[in-house]
Amino acid sequence: MMWFHYSSRKADAETDHDELEMRHLATRYRRRMQASGILVLLGGMISGGQFLDGQAMPGFFGLYWLFVLFMTFWVILLALGDAASTLSYSKVAQNKLKQQRQEIEKEFERLKAQQGNGHPRTNKKPPPAENSSTEE
Repeated sequence: MMWFHYSSRKADAETDHDELEMRHLATRYRRRMQASGILVLLGGMISGGQFLDGQAMPGFFGLYWLFVLFMTFWVILLALGDAASTLSYSKVAQNKLKQQRQEIEKEFERLKAQQGNGHPRTNKKPPPAENSSTEE
């Protein structure tokens, strides 16, 4: 996982991003690297914890498993923070795209309103043709 995050970060650095996106990518990278590292640590600690003798060193045994529990909750908080950050960033990016779309649509309507030689195009319907036959 850590190698994937690193290579993804490297690819992101090579592309052009605005300041908001770069900040989001940097904090996401830190969160995900931290979570991946802690998961590796937790795997080793849980595996190694089976060799601890709780009766010989009860204080160390209790602190050891409290630390494992704390690190587990920390990974959960990192995951929740990552989800909240991604949701927040997605909303901001979506609003930015919506604004760009509105600007493009306004420009399209302005260009559409112009018709050959710069004469404005009228959207009015021609008046109805008068009927030449009249009733007497």
